[in-house]
Amino acid sequence: MPLMFSYSGVLPAGAALDAPVNHLDVTPTVLDLVGLPVPAHMRGRSLVPLMTGQGPLPQQPILAEMDGETAEDGGPHWIAPSTHLYAIKENGYKYIHAERLPADDQLFAMQPASVFEGQNIIAGEPETAQALWQQLQTSFTIPTEFTYLPLVNR
Repeated sequence: MPLMFSYSGVLPAGAALDAPVNHLDVTPTVLDLVGLPVPAHMRGRSLVPLMTGQGPLPQQPILAEMDGETAEDGGPHWIAPSTHLYAIKENGYKYIHAERLPADDQLFAMQPASVFEGQNIIAGEPETAQALWQQLQTSFTIPTEFTYLPLVNR
């Protein structure tokens, strides 16, 4: 999904960048653009160095979440799974976790020329799946005033 920024006199006009970023990067970027500090606890990173040509940003995993809940009348909102899905894409792999249905978890080796998943290889690469599961769980941990609430365990 495209992300656009405009800030006359600061960002170059008409520039188009082909780098994956995260919605968590928006707030740190805006704070950086207006000269305010980014709180240390805030997730995300400023995209200003990338947008102003100061260099590439370090790669970070791509995270996704899909709400698969059904409508109050029991029918689906749309064609979707009946559970929440969480995904992480990193180092040529995509791992998808189905909350409360760990048997439905999937691991794919992403092909460079295609965004489509091929064969689920989770059974053949349990170490890769476990490492991505741990990173996914850390990424979607919800900070609260009292404790951290993790995703439902596999």
